[in-house]
Amino acid sequence: MGTLSVDKLMKTSTGAAEFTLPATDGAAGTVLQTDGSGQLSVATVGSSGIATNAVGSSQIAANAVTATEIAASTITPAQMAGSAYTANRNMIINGDMRIAQRGTAAVDPATSYFAVDRWKSYTQSGSGHTVQQVSDSPAGFEHSIKWTIGTGASPSAGHLNIQFQAIEGYNVSHLDFGLSSAVNIVASFWVKSSITGNYGFSIQNSAVNRGYPGQYTINAADTWEYKSVTFTGDTTGTWLKTSCQGMYINWDIGSGTNYEGTLNTWGAGNYKRVAGQVILIATSGATIQFAGAQLEVGTTATPLERKGKQAETSNCKRYYDKESTTTPFQGFVESGDDYGGCLLYTSPSPRDATLSR
Repeated sequence: MGTLSVDKLMKTSTGAAEFTLPATDGAAGTVLQTDGSGQLSVATVGSSGIATNAVGSSQIAANAVTATEIAASTITPAQMAGSAYTANRNMIINGDMRIAQRGTAAVDPATSYFAVDRWKSYTQSGSGHTVQQVSDSPAGFEHSIKWTIGTGASPSAGHLNIQFQAIEGYNVSHLDFGLSSAVNIVASFWVKSSITGNYGFSIQNSAVNRGYPGQYTINAADTWEYKSVTFTGDTTGTWLKTSCQGMYINWDIGSGTNYEGTLNTWGAGNYKRVAGQVILIATSGATIQFAGAQLEVGTTATPLERKGKQAETSNCKRYYDKESTTTPFQGFVESGDDYGGCLLYTSPSPRDATLSR
């Protein structure tokens, strides 16, 4: 077999570019690159040679990249630090609403505030409303929180009607709220409501004298929809970074005008909503459901961080721990109904625990 030796290549068409080949071969896995003037050279493709977002899932065949194609130590902790999928990124506890130590029966949000752990419901307008954990949920989830309005009523100026979670200060201290270095955060969740329109959604500090009222939109009635809302970091105000409440995240059900602020703006007030948003509490029989809630650093929402049930249960028990009647208890009877003893509390509480029966 003969050998054809060339040092240049040129496409056979008028005005075609001429390419000069390199003098020697390169190492295995290297590629040819041009200098823009027709001179080709051997090069190794690194991350700096690939444009941002140039390679997506459509360019990579299924299972084409395996562990054997990734050199040892090429992905470092420093490179992973900025990843949107790092563990413990969700500041909301029980975001999938599956932990319900108090039971799953419907509760009246005017008197019994917790339908599921860490999620508090509160109403002052109308009567006969219920909130409960239900199995109706979007694909990939098993539970949601469902509100059903009983006898609806328009709220007075000072009435508060919300679904919210108080987040411990230690769990939001890294946001640097109240400082010039405050970072942006994004909330995401699934929602279904019988009434379409714009709904109030906000975050606040523990003193509720700093508030940022945002908004999400229900486009289709009785349909699960995925929403995300971005909040700019607050560079002023007092934000606790202790075991007390550090931040409130609120889903408005129709609060009064005293709680209305300016859309997507930090204000020095107790702001939960904006004028003109839906007042769900005013419509008898109306429903709204929430599922898969997440709050994380950044401006782009990522899929819900899935936590093991044991880990999430432990997180919930930090604030409320319901022990069974068979929980070991060591003690003594002094007289009559008076007794003393010691109960082993398995989850550390942020503050002194209160026992009830």
